[in-house]
Amino acid sequence: MSLGLGTSLTKGGLVTPGIVTDSLVLKHNYAAGGVVPVSDGAAYFDGSDSIDLPASTNFVTGTNVTMSLWFKWGDGDDTYLFQNQKGTGQTNIALTLNYNGSSLDGYVSLLTWNGSSHDWLTYDGSVDTSGQWHHLAGTTTSSAQVLYLDGVAVATSSNTFENTASSDLTTIGAANGGASYQFKGYICNVGIWSEALTQAQIKSIMWKNYAGLTSSETENLVSWWNLDEETATDGTAGSGGVKDSHGSNHGDLE
Repeated sequence: MSLGLGTSLTKGGLVTPGIVTDSLVLKHNYAAGGVVPVSDGAAYFDGSDSIDLPASTNFVTGTNVTMSLWFKWGDGDDTYLFQNQKGTGQTNIALTLNYNGSSLDGYVSLLTWNGSSHDWLTYDGSVDTSGQWHHLAGTTTSSAQVLYLDGVAVATSSNTFENTASSDLTTIGAANGGASYQFKGYICNVGIWSEALTQAQIKSIMWKNYAGLTSSETENLVSWWNLDEETATDGTAGSGGVKDSHGSNHGDLE
């Protein structure tokens, strides 16, 4: 299913799935008064679609990684927010919601591959379904992970991370190239770095879209998707895709 463009938010939600550009909701910076992203829009996922990105090896080439995004949850299903694959249907590194190998309502997790099995770094964030925005980020090195919720380090681990990224797709809003664990709700300001960002850096980038990032914050940035407008699949004007603001890893709306 393709995502549309420019459908306004209402109290009842979207009329159709789309890239949301509602100036009354998202164009203001509410950082001083609440946890709301700085964004000119957001991608809405209806629970059956996804954004498919290029090969996972385009994004993860070593063992220092940060994944970061904003999400606004639409229902209680277990879901993947951002997945980098190590093979078809297998995770290299991912951010998940309500899932830790089984359904866990209100939990957020960072999933990593240790060379022989998966490790879950999980926090019971009591994420609610009342339409609240949350910022989620996870960092890893070859031997340490940190999970951040709304700029706060909420869980740490010292698991081995052995990067085995493959030619399989990286996906926003679902797992396994959109085949399973589809998200329902809104996502924007998705970024991935070849660096384990510090808490200070996480707290800084969470209040920015791509245009607001400093040169030091983009130094090891691999890709960033504002998800505030629909483009062609090559990032130029058009439809059917989303633009990578930092590189050439543009996405397909599925």
